[in-house]
Amino acid sequence: MTAARTIGKQLPRNILRPNNKQHGPGVKQCRCRICDKTYEYDASLGTEFCGRPTCRWEALPNEKKIKIAIDAGVGKQFIRNGKVPTIEKFPLDIEVGYNQSTLLVGPVNTRKSWLMCCLAVDALRNGVQAKIINWSRFKRRVRSSYQPAGDETEMHIFDHYNRIGVLCIDDVGVGIDDQGRETKAAVDMMYDLIDQRYFNNQPIHMTANIDPGQLADAYGPRVARRIREMCTVIPMTEVAK
Repeated sequence: MTAARTIGKQLPRNILRPNNKQHGPGVKQCRCRICDKTYEYDASLGTEFCGRPTCRWEALPNEKKIKIAIDAGVGKQFIRNGKVPTIEKFPLDIEVGYNQSTLLVGPVNTRKSWLMCCLAVDALRNGVQAKIINWSRFKRRVRSSYQPAGDETEMHIFDHYNRIGVLCIDDVGVGIDDQGRETKAAVDMMYDLIDQRYFNNQPIHMTANIDPGQLADAYGPRVARRIREMCTVIPMTEVAK
């Protein structure tokens, strides 16, 4: 079950307050307590339809939001004061949204992963499935699929991630050699991931501890071209205190 479907099924019963108007047997007009818009409530089905994914998300208890976010790969270190990370609460003023592909670049401890978690939560809040993956662990997972005893194939792994609405890849600069190059196998993995999303117009967010020039040297011109075409490069230079 996707996060978006989970959100839809967990809409609290008290999110809507009924109006006096009736629209057919068992159907009432209700006003959403979050966005104040009017929606229909079918009492015979025992379900309430607010219609806006953001309202369904806001109506969830914080515990449920946290579970959905962690299942999507949001790091527990970014769950603070019992709340999930959000763009609105991010400490830096950066104009970006979940549906705009980004490359977040900068040295360590500059809040790149934190911002990427905010973007993933923003997607979930809007009813879009999101997933954060670590690049090194993803490469190990694909390599393990080559083993005879592997329980999944390389095609299955890529198909799974290509079906996700918003994909976030953390630390894409990790794993390059002393000459600043990635392995051919890793370059092919990266190209296969981003090329499919490029043609499907699916957002992708990436973080890297190296600059775009070094990234181009590491992954070659094919990957660099796709990243330039898809992503807005956002330098992250302010070190967290």
